[in-house]
Amino acid sequence: MANSHARDNVETAANLYESFAEGDLDAATAGWDADVELREPEGIVGGGTFRGRDEIVENLFAGLANDWTNVSVVPERFVDGGDTVVALITWSGTSSETGTSVEFRGAHVFDFEDGKIVLWTSYADTALFNAAAGR
Repeated sequence: MANSHARDNVETAANLYESFAEGDLDAATAGWDADVELREPEGIVGGGTFRGRDEIVENLFAGLANDWTNVSVVPERFVDGGDTVVALITWSGTSSETGTSVEFRGAHVFDFEDGKIVLWTSYADTALFNAAAGR
């Protein structure tokens, strides 16, 4: 039973990336708990902690959409830890301000409770990201 549950968590994380790539935010956020918390690195432009779907979508995702074009977040590998799923990703985009493109590898760690993402912690190359943003 635990293995089936863990596979469901990996599938939920994978669906998030697929839906995001398709521009379907409702589907991308369907696997989130109502009180989900997303932690972006403090040292990154726009970083910090965001709580709840509305705050994440309105502040973080909208900021990315305004500040970056051609954003792509591609999961290369999922590490199944049951109620913790790690996605090793490649993030790429072009800064709207500088026109500089960047690509780096990072990780997203998803913590699940009752099949829903309750905590999403992002790890990124803040230096590359900030340099492309001109900061």
